[in-house]
Amino acid sequence: MKNYQTQNTLRLPSGVVVGLTPEQAASRLHVLIQQADGVYIASTPLQFKTGEVIGLDAVPNGLAEQLAVVELAEQDGDEGSDEGSGEGGGEGSGEGGGEGADEGAEPPIAPKSSARKKPK
Repeated sequence: MKNYQTQNTLRLPSGVVVGLTPEQAASRLHVLIQQADGVYIASTPLQFKTGEVIGLDAVPNGLAEQLAVVELAEQDGDEGSDEGSGEGGGEGSGEGGGEGADEGAEPPIAPKSSARKKPK
């Protein structure tokens, strides 16, 4: 499953297999069917904000221009995900931002998503 960052508000059709973080899935559990840890099938269309990172096996027709491929450090190996995961990166990035694992995961995600999430 490849990770993609949304470039605009994105609407995925129902039936799409999507990889989500626990935080992303929590607010959408009523319309998700869990297939594996962090992997779901959308039972209704799903909407994502600009800057969100999602996993997709295949990009639905007509949506490729709304997505940018993202390389996440945690995806390369399980060992690095315990220390530099996206969940803990928000707190640790301010104090220990010089660590290599955090820097690799944070830049593609944090600038856009943090700027968009604050105005909620």
